[in-house]
Amino acid sequence: MDRRKKKRKKPKAVVIIIGVILVIYLGVSIFFINRFYFGTKINGIDIGGQTIQGAIDKVEEKIGSYNLEIEGRDGFKENISGNEIDLKFKDTKEIKNLEENQKAFLWPGGILSKKESNLDDYITYDEEKLNKVIENLDCFKEEKITNPKNPGFTYKDGGYEITDEVMGNKLNKEDTIKDIKDSIANHKLSLNLEEAKLYINPKYTKDSPKVKETKDILNKYVKAKITYTFGDANEVIDGSKINKWLSVSENLDPKIDYKEVNSFIEELEKSHNTVGQGTMFKANDGRLISVPGGNFGWKINSLGEKEQFLSDIKEGTTVTREPVYAFKGVVQGTNETGSTYVEIDLGKQHLWYYKDGSLVVDSDIVTGNESKKLSTPPGLFRLDYREKDATLKGENYSQPVKYWMPFNGGIGLHDASWREKFGGEIYKTNGSHGCANLPPKVAETIFNTISSGTPVICYNT
Repeated sequence: MDRRKKKRKKPKAVVIIIGVILVIYLGVSIFFINRFYFGTKINGIDIGGQTIQGAIDKVEEKIGSYNLEIEGRDGFKENISGNEIDLKFKDTKEIKNLEENQKAFLWPGGILSKKESNLDDYITYDEEKLNKVIENLDCFKEEKITNPKNPGFTYKDGGYEITDEVMGNKLNKEDTIKDIKDSIANHKLSLNLEEAKLYINPKYTKDSPKVKETKDILNKYVKAKITYTFGDANEVIDGSKINKWLSVSENLDPKIDYKEVNSFIEELEKSHNTVGQGTMFKANDGRLISVPGGNFGWKINSLGEKEQFLSDIKEGTTVTREPVYAFKGVVQGTNETGSTYVEIDLGKQHLWYYKDGSLVVDSDIVTGNESKKLSTPPGLFRLDYREKDATLKGENYSQPVKYWMPFNGGIGLHDASWREKFGGEIYKTNGSHGCANLPPKVAETIFNTISSGTPVICYNT
């Protein structure tokens, strides 16, 4: 009897529980007919349980007290408040639309989903005031900006050491302003400039592989040692001078200052070129004669020497060598003509040829015709080459010779078989076109024993 009564009570209890749940569900549903689900947020502002007006009031309240905190390197911290820029809520009716699209009777799912919406264009501010505030931020003041800098290289004790990079605090201004405005538009309370990657960093740090590579190249360059030989004198160029011509580009590529290298080559030329300078010459009779410059002497090949010099530096070469010459003399020093040379006294119309200090031959000669202004020019020259059976040509003449030895352009030594006499004053009215005419036997003797580059010294007495 009792057991049957208990069984009848169970359905009744279930009905009561269901009824209570239904009442709660309906009550909450009615509550959410004009209110937002709990957990609902608009641009980070919690409006859960609020009516439309209540949500608007809360958004306005949050906007009215808005403050953006900006943080960065070196302890930088500044704020932009809503009041500074006249920040206000702009009712676009989107809040009302959000509420109207909310289904009151689906509140259990809505609460669990914690819906968050981001409204666009829901605030207004004074653009001019914001731009002014941004421009006055310390992070944009020129005097407070430290530019980023790649690692450097310092020459010390014959080698290079790496100096640390400078991170600096320079910002990408355009991107920073955009992020500030985006933060305000999205009601963000903070902006970390470092985390937002808004700083302009150096391209390389001291641990970059490129830095080690550059250091190795620079050290290779200053390892070079070039010892120039100038007769008995030497001139040494090593890292102590080379380092002053070195630098690196923004990409950390080693650079050689070619302007400085050119200046160095020019100084070498000034100090050691002798072509065109002339000389003091001790004549066969013991007199010391001033001979003007010609094409004989030492002359550095500027381009060739520059190429070789740069190659030596880039290879880190240790070398003892002469400069690259365009022309070489015989001896470097006061007696650069040496002991093998041709001496021509234009006044006496006589020639002497010495080889290794011994007289090989001497003879009267005939030089350029004075009356026709074809005088043989004085100077210190070099024998260019020898040619047998040549034909000399000029204006209104063509003359074959057996032995041709030019030393000053078209002027040279050669046999003159058509002449019966040499020396004296023949040259004044019946001289050559500028060459030194020799008796055939004398020309043959010189031709057979002389070599290219031999000095030819012409002077007037």
